[in-house]
Amino acid sequence: MHDRSRLTLLVLIASSLLTIHAFAQDAQQLPDDLKKRLIDEIDGMKKAGEKPKAWLDVFGEKAERPIDGADAKALTVLVQGNPFPVSWEKLCASDTLVVARSVAQGNGERLLLAAEIALAYGNNDQASDLALQAGQAAGTDAALAEKVKALAARIPAHAATPAATSDQPHTGTPTATQNTGMSTSVVPKRSGSARKERPRVLMDAPRLAAVRAKSGNPDGKRFLNYISKGVTDQESIAYPLAYLMTNDEQYSRQAMDIIQKYVDRGPLKDLNQIGELGFSGIVYDWCHDKLSEDKRKTWQTWMLKSYDNYKDQYMVGYHNYMMRCAWAFALVGYALEGDNPRAAELLENAYVQRWSKRILPACKAGLVGGAWAEGEGYGSTTAIALLELAEAARCAEGKDLYSEAPEFFAGRLAFEMFLEEPGVLDGGRRLWINGDMKRVRNWDDVLEQRLFLQDALRGTDLAAYAQAYAESAAAPKCQYNSMNFVDVLWRDRTAPQKPLETFKLSHLAAGRGTVLMRSDWTENATHVGFVAGPLITASHAHADAGHFTIWKDDELASQAGDYRGTTGPWPLDAYKRTVAHNTLLIYDPAEKFEVRHTPSLNDGGQLWNDEEEYLGGAKIVAYDARRTYTYVCADLTPAYSKNKAAVVRRQFLYLRPCTIIVLDRVISTHPEFQKVWQCYLSGVATVTGNAFATTHNKGKLKAEALLPTDAKVTLLGGQDKALNVFGKSIAQPAERNSDSGPQWRVEIKPGAARASDTFLVVLHAYDGAEPAAATCKDGGSQITISIPGFGDVVLNADGSPGGSVAGKALAQTVVAKEE
Repeated sequence: MHDRSRLTLLVLIASSLLTIHAFAQDAQQLPDDLKKRLIDEIDGMKKAGEKPKAWLDVFGEKAERPIDGADAKALTVLVQGNPFPVSWEKLCASDTLVVARSVAQGNGERLLLAAEIALAYGNNDQASDLALQAGQAAGTDAALAEKVKALAARIPAHAATPAATSDQPHTGTPTATQNTGMSTSVVPKRSGSARKERPRVLMDAPRLAAVRAKSGNPDGKRFLNYISKGVTDQESIAYPLAYLMTNDEQYSRQAMDIIQKYVDRGPLKDLNQIGELGFSGIVYDWCHDKLSEDKRKTWQTWMLKSYDNYKDQYMVGYHNYMMRCAWAFALVGYALEGDNPRAAELLENAYVQRWSKRILPACKAGLVGGAWAEGEGYGSTTAIALLELAEAARCAEGKDLYSEAPEFFAGRLAFEMFLEEPGVLDGGRRLWINGDMKRVRNWDDVLEQRLFLQDALRGTDLAAYAQAYAESAAAPKCQYNSMNFVDVLWRDRTAPQKPLETFKLSHLAAGRGTVLMRSDWTENATHVGFVAGPLITASHAHADAGHFTIWKDDELASQAGDYRGTTGPWPLDAYKRTVAHNTLLIYDPAEKFEVRHTPSLNDGGQLWNDEEEYLGGAKIVAYDARRTYTYVCADLTPAYSKNKAAVVRRQFLYLRPCTIIVLDRVISTHPEFQKVWQCYLSGVATVTGNAFATTHNKGKLKAEALLPTDAKVTLLGGQDKALNVFGKSIAQPAERNSDSGPQWRVEIKPGAARASDTFLVVLHAYDGAEPAAATCKDGGSQITISIPGFGDVVLNADGSPGGSVAGKALAQTVVAKEE
């Protein structure tokens, strides 16, 4: 070690003595037998080359520190790469438990040890959760399962399920507290002072100083090195940003040349080109000192004529064109202030006619919790327009839009952390698939939104969790070089962090009725998605109430197909319809469908509503998110025609880390209406008896269809080429450089015609040893599902919310706060 580094470390050690003494005040002595077992586990991991990390307070700073070893006297962690012993007596109970949980890493015996340590400290809730995880990890290990059972018997009975924040089911206009739980709905005040000097579009003095300071750091150098090569695939924001960073006129010329090409083509009319208008506002403002007076007037004329072509279009609160028009008008309006009297007109259109009257109400209804009404293909690209609409107002005139809609802004940041699937494929992360979207999305679009929101929500716990996620060692860097600008414009690598292992494992976006879940925050995590909400916008959303997804190392269960446009047989007869999703069909041969004002095939699925901003349909009536499980009960009945469906209710229970239970109660108005439970499978799928399975890369999925007892399970192949819509094949158009989606579709049908049926399917996602099969017992009013190593799950047979997991009562309403 260098002398200076040694001196620094000694000073830090000396200055930390009071801190260590302070956090030892609530220390509880760990029983010797448990301490020895924990030391042995740490020692074994070190010999195996493993170094778990735990968030510990050393030197007055809480950070994630590698565990280097342990003996009877101390736990050894690495500080600045050097071993530092922390006496067991100096560790408080909560820190010791953090170490035990970190060491567990999904191992059954270690989880059991962590549960015993929690119990020894009197933390019964954590003991119960860890015991459940240990039982789940036990699989077919009967000896471990018996140990777990014995420990569970020693844990005092749990308190009653906490009361819901509201006893009313979701109606389409939820509150912020219904959705986010924890502290994620907190949005700090972001009011600033009006900025007349330039640059003022998306720029205030602190951001401008930060951008210029980055010209010499790795993020800035990477960005400047890339664009200095004269590439032409830049969004025009990159060149004016480089000009602000360096004051190099070559970048201002390149930026102005791009906008001049827009101007030379004449005023914009196609809404797909609205981005050109917004970017012209940025270049006009950021390169204002390099624009001649004649060029300013020419550009003003072009921008205002383009605005006139757009100003009355898409006054619909949820549509992507609505958001992008508001964004473009705001940026151009602020850019033209002082240069053209019509600037006020553009700002009134953006902030009064669009934001206040239409977008803000949407943020407080269908966008609550952050899920995008049109689906995440459009959310991943369009939500940034809404974020920048708010930031433009703050920077240019000190107006705070964030605190007007915390339900969306805070919800969106949490949602986007869950939006990304675990692991890195092809340099980036895949996104959870929902609505019209390509299966392989640009990860950097979501990265930009997260970095932006982390800055906007700075000072909140949520922003600190998001920072830890963004800066984790496993997080991919910018996937596309052309988006290196996001690191310069929005990223702050020094922002505060909180340990991801303490962040929630489920997120409810109540507006769209979306729940996203993870087993943990590691790269090997299981990811599960569920949707049961209104079809808010007919443009790009899908009739997918009750749909679920499962990801483990790769896509296992997902929606069918890939985005190929919004017109023609593929989207209107198949892709956008219920038949393309993992939910329920009820086939009434006489039913007629019209999708996007076009007569369409009868897919046996859910009603299609072409009314934009429609908030009716399916709804989540109960939500209960715990560390070991997440429970959702949804009433899907309103999503189907009342002429064919009397009751359609789905209970969805995710038991961490790998088991999903789907229990459906379906009553049709006529026994002869065929019912179908279906699921699309990626990889290589098989069916054996009442079981089905698939393998996709390292990920595996196996499932048992336990009810109805006379169920017929069939497997359809070739669904990546064409969807089978009750005997009619709807081909998926070919497209280059795209993923066509799952090849396989499992169908479960009752063995006889009857009005009332119960479907029960238990699915397991894993990449190691195969989990033991589940069994069930139909007790009439309740159904008991036995999960080896986990215990009994009891659910109501009629589809009403409630029941229990290993004796722990399930909530019967929406409980926002996660345990």
